Amino acid sequence: MAQEGIGYAQNVLALMYEEGKESKQDLSLAKEYYQKAIGSGDSKAHFNLAMLYKDAKGVKQDLIKALELLKYSDLENHPRALYFIAELSESVLKDKDKALKYYEKAAYLGYKPAYVKMSKLKNEIT
Repeated sequence: MAQEGIGYAQNVLALMYEEGKESKQDLSLAKEYYQKAIGSGDSKAHFNLAMLYKDAKGVKQDLIKALELLKYSDLENHPRALYFIAELSESVLKDKDKALKYYEKAAYLGYKPAYVKMSKLKNEIT
């Protein structure tokens, strides 16, 4: 339990560095603290670090690495992670069936952009 608290705190610190809140923006430190938070077991840090790689914020863009990190997010409770897995599965992996599966899961959790993508993709597939 204490280890979870450490990971949470490291993730929050990383977010502060990423966004420049309460400190100067430092994407290198953000990446470092996201990695520490992941090492401490914080699943939300996987999502946040994945977004750095997806959006090339302080790191070289690496969509495959972003996709791998997203898979370790708390998928049962994180519709945005499911949505981005679907998006990257569709655009990078060119796997429309897998993308549809993840869009459906994100939509089921109430993520509205997933409904739009899911409908569009279903029309393309059929």
